[in-house]
Amino acid sequence: MVVHAHRSEAILGPDLVPVSGVLRVDDSGVIRGIAPHPEPGDEIIDHPDCALIPGGVNVHNHSFQALLRGLGDDLPFLEWRARGLYRYGAHLGPDEVYLGALLAFAEMLRSGTTTVCDFFYVHADGLDNDRAVLRAAKDLGIRCVLARTMYDWDGAPVSFRETIDDAVTRSQQLRSEIADDPLLNLQPAPHSLHGASSPMIEAGVALAKDWHSPCHTHIAEESYQRQEALDQWGIGPVEHLEHQGWLNERSVLVHAIWLEKNELDAIAKAGASIAHCPASNMFLGDGVTPVNAYLNRGVTVGLGTDGGCTNSRHSVYDEARSCSMLAKVDACDGAALSAETAFTLATIGGADLLQLPTGRLEAGYQADFSVIRLDDLSMQPVHNLAKNIVHSMTERAIAEVYVAGRRVVADGHVLHLDAHWLSLELKALAGRWRAAP
Repeated sequence: MVVHAHRSEAILGPDLVPVSGVLRVDDSGVIRGIAPHPEPGDEIIDHPDCALIPGGVNVHNHSFQALLRGLGDDLPFLEWRARGLYRYGAHLGPDEVYLGALLAFAEMLRSGTTTVCDFFYVHADGLDNDRAVLRAAKDLGIRCVLARTMYDWDGAPVSFRETIDDAVTRSQQLRSEIADDPLLNLQPAPHSLHGASSPMIEAGVALAKDWHSPCHTHIAEESYQRQEALDQWGIGPVEHLEHQGWLNERSVLVHAIWLEKNELDAIAKAGASIAHCPASNMFLGDGVTPVNAYLNRGVTVGLGTDGGCTNSRHSVYDEARSCSMLAKVDACDGAALSAETAFTLATIGGADLLQLPTGRLEAGYQADFSVIRLDDLSMQPVHNLAKNIVHSMTERAIAEVYVAGRRVVADGHVLHLDAHWLSLELKALAGRWRAAP
């Protein structure tokens, strides 16, 4: 077995204490460990004046929404949904979905994100659009979890909706199709308490139990959603999940902003996780997820960019910075959430939430990592590597990115992407949309 010894000035391990030496990776893409020197027979790959850091894990994204950037900006949530998401997103076919996924995933890789969970719901009465997302991930080499959304609310566009039987059958079929691909995964995702009926949510919870996988759902993103729960059931949204038996260690609650203390306690007691999307929450004026309240209760938290039209960026390290600063503003305390904590949420927290063996540079984990130029101006001076990564690093500093030991970004370019072709296709799509009545 060939072992590649990545030699650099610093390697940032799980304890966030930089060490010098080599990261040893076998030819199956698994980390053998960190050693002070290569071993005889190792194939040495030098990264002079660079640091190796774990790849970012983006726990919540809607890749097709990258096509909608600028179409619903600076609007209230419901107006954004009507004028951007529903008007354009509801009519996408496989070709458009593929373009959106290429754009989103390429930006993620370029910014050091090596894993994405794509919460996808434009099924168009079949699986072709879903397969287009997975094909884009496969073509670029990013690790991808498709959170296949289960959606039957009659207020949503018809292309988002499925019957319960179709949602279950198609999810099972697609999961079977990708079962042998180590970079692809599928997890159930009942859209939300308003987007999925109780029987649909029950079906998603059952799939997650059968598959021993996480189960994703939007919860309490907007204040009106909490009021809807109170009006319908007389209790808060998480209380409703708990009473229905849907809140457990597999639950991934996206946003989770407008909740009461007893609901936070219930989340912790159940062992559920939180997908925190700080930039999206700010972009849409949603509110502030109480991250420290979750962390103080021992809840697993990961970071997500959300869709391209609710953020406009796809870097999970940007989310780490936003997470830290938003928590400071919310608490009026500069020490409220450290860079080290934010970095951990962007890597280890996300991997644990998705139940994937990545997010750490240590033996037995997947070799998903970025090579950071320490001589880049955004990294200077290097007094504290973790703080620079979160608070000052720009994409210029990211020289290379590896997924499962395979290089997917080099010299700042995504290797398996024809960027010129993609740019032309996106320009043509934008032109067609502008010309439409």
